[in-house]
Amino acid sequence: MSAKVSAWALGVYFFLGIVTLGHAATGPDDASLQPLVFGCVSPQYQADTVFIGNILRPALAEKGYSLRFETVRDDSAFERMAKGELAGDCGRIADIDKRKKIDLVQVKPAFRRAVFALWGTNATSLQVLPLAEVRVGYVDGVLYAPILAQQMGFSRTRGYLSLDQAVKALERGELDAILTYEAQVKGYSQRSGYELRRLRHVVTFPVYVYLSPHFRELTPVISEAISGYIESHPYNPFPEEALPVLKNRLIVFGCPLPARSPAFIEMEQSFRRAFNALGYEFKLFALPRAREEVELLRGNLDGTCGRGNNPPYSNHPDLLRLTTPTAHTSYEVISPQARRMIRDVNELETGSRIAYVRGTSLAKQMLENPRKFDVIDVTSAELGVKMLAAGRIDYFVDIPVNIRFLLSAFEINKTLYTVSELPKLSYYPYLRRRHSALIGPLNNYFEDLLEREGGRAIVDAEKFRD
Repeated sequence: MSAKVSAWALGVYFFLGIVTLGHAATGPDDASLQPLVFGCVSPQYQADTVFIGNILRPALAEKGYSLRFETVRDDSAFERMAKGELAGDCGRIADIDKRKKIDLVQVKPAFRRAVFALWGTNATSLQVLPLAEVRVGYVDGVLYAPILAQQMGFSRTRGYLSLDQAVKALERGELDAILTYEAQVKGYSQRSGYELRRLRHVVTFPVYVYLSPHFRELTPVISEAISGYIESHPYNPFPEEALPVLKNRLIVFGCPLPARSPAFIEMEQSFRRAFNALGYEFKLFALPRAREEVELLRGNLDGTCGRGNNPPYSNHPDLLRLTTPTAHTSYEVISPQARRMIRDVNELETGSRIAYVRGTSLAKQMLENPRKFDVIDVTSAELGVKMLAAGRIDYFVDIPVNIRFLLSAFEINKTLYTVSELPKLSYYPYLRRRHSALIGPLNNYFEDLLEREGGRAIVDAEKFRD
């Protein structure tokens, strides 16, 4: 599951939370409500916390209570519940109270399920190493993770304060996998754009609300609210536009351009006309660059609208490149500071904070001078431009088509200057080898098109520069 559309899904969760707060406000006046504090392992913006908040707030408001969540990280939450300092916990797996030997009230039914799995980027270690040698990380706040790791036979384990720290350890090669639950991983992916693969499913637990014994009388209220809500609103934390199931007469391409940009719209029309002429339906999906690359290389897409003539595409055994380029374009380096134009990124100041979009292999290669620059990969061109305008980075590198569209589509209260335009590069459509029979007809179609129209590529990127 890619970072799929991820910013949209996160917006939905915030929206749902806002709607729920508004609904609660239509009951008793807020000033007259007695505050109740529930501890939550997950941050307030994460899908599982938003979901239980939507259940609890209106039910508690009818009984004269307002609900507030407090993020908790350790076992002290259970002692605080036992003392009545916390009214409850917004989601723990079954029997956590028995394991901790604390008298808590488990509210049934379970309101969701927690899927625990091993997550990472490469399953090789899990496949070839003895379990005792596999290095597994977990987040300290996920209290059951170390117990589960021990039960599975992992002995080389380490806890981290956050999932971000565990992911960085994974990237440094210090871990082989991270053991945690799905909602935490997906929430992290939506915020960061970093995709973790599910390497192995471990177990699925029911998750319950727990109450302090001092608030035992709320058990039937919450139980009834959970039962009624999950019947009509089953837990579906990551709504997204899924890629369609690949069919014989449907071709699905990915494209790392904003769906509303003129270049994307023209590209979609050009490819759709080409495939329709060959008797195929066609869909073009706007995907983050890193995710598009992953989906393409895994075979979940039939092709891509445009990638460079370089690895991992040009030498991939299951990818075939069309001879007609999608576009010819360059990379630009933009800055909030007016300065002299440069011809090479290595002319930029030592220590400069330079960002590029994750999944842009050519930009990454140009910036690979870790001793000179602080290189940052961002999840989207939109984020890069906004970080630049906010002063969080010094330079941003991307293609002009993206930069011009973003500057016109979003309110950027900062003048941004082009300080370098790097040499032009060519981008080509790629098809999976299973569609090799289409390569020749497609090449003929686009070559005839360019001859008739006098073009040099499927899309003229130059006209979208200004």
